[in-house]
Amino acid sequence: MPRSAAAGACGAAGVYPVVRRPSDHAATAPCGRAATVLYRWRSAAARLWSRLPLWARYTLVWWLNAHFVIGAVAVVRDDAGRVLVARHTYRRRRPWGLPGGWVRRGEDPADTVVREVLEESGLRIRAIRPMTVQREAPHHLTVVYAARPDGGAFRPSDEVAEVRYIVPGEWPEGLREDHRSLILASVGHPSFAEGPAAASRP
Repeated sequence: MPRSAAAGACGAAGVYPVVRRPSDHAATAPCGRAATVLYRWRSAAARLWSRLPLWARYTLVWWLNAHFVIGAVAVVRDDAGRVLVARHTYRRRRPWGLPGGWVRRGEDPADTVVREVLEESGLRIRAIRPMTVQREAPHHLTVVYAARPDGGAFRPSDEVAEVRYIVPGEWPEGLREDHRSLILASVGHPSFAEGPAAASRP
């Protein structure tokens, strides 16, 4: 059925009918009967939902919605405008990238970047606030934080062999393309405006 025909049959300005109260459908038959059934079904579902215990609601929400693995990385920028990058031992083709890691169950992503940078490099950072969230795979989201250095001294680990501060645009060989874009986007980004920090030292 063409879009205009659907709109005329159901009294809606698009392909989806407007769901009204049963009394509103007197002049919209035959579409009105289907809309009335839909309205009653939704009303019954809403009443049932309101009577469910909280644990049952959480269980249904968990099973009926998408699940993601969450990572967190930090764009750590110093007072000179340089950005911290790390050379990761487990990446062969693109070893250089922003520091970060996987979010543990129940962990705040802001705490994740602080913890991961400290564990992998010995450096302390202060997460300010999220810059963006990017989807890296169908079930993988990464929260990107604006951050500032907060002390510490570099020590290599099993995951990070080297770190350096770079000027945006002067890329080390093997830097991830998406991280280049994030670094360029961080220049002048309002997330770096100092205010209440999202996380500090663990």
